Amino acid sequence: MKSHWVTTKLANKLLTAGFVCAAFAIAAMAQETSKTTEKHGPASKQVQVEHGEVVYVTGNDLVVKMDSGEVRHVTVPDSARATVDGNNSVFTISNRV
Repeated sequence: MKSHWVTTKLANKLLTAGFVCAAFAIAAMAQETSKTTEKHGPASKQVQVEHGEVVYVTGNDLVVKMDSGEVRHVTVPDSARATVDGNNSVFTISNRV
């Protein structure tokens, strides 16, 4: 008789634990989820290429005669790069006599 009582009590505890686990599982599945998508690809940048002839240099200041005939004064930053004869190089300006 005592073993029947212990078995019944153990069965009730196992059933209760099973219901609790099932309740947590159902609650976890019912939670709202979100989806984020990211688009990867090459960045695009629009540039304008202009051509001209440097007619005067002093320090980082240039006077350039553009192909259109316009004369421009340009201050070149230290980090500037230029393509000369197809080679990308640091844009260094030196005063040569």
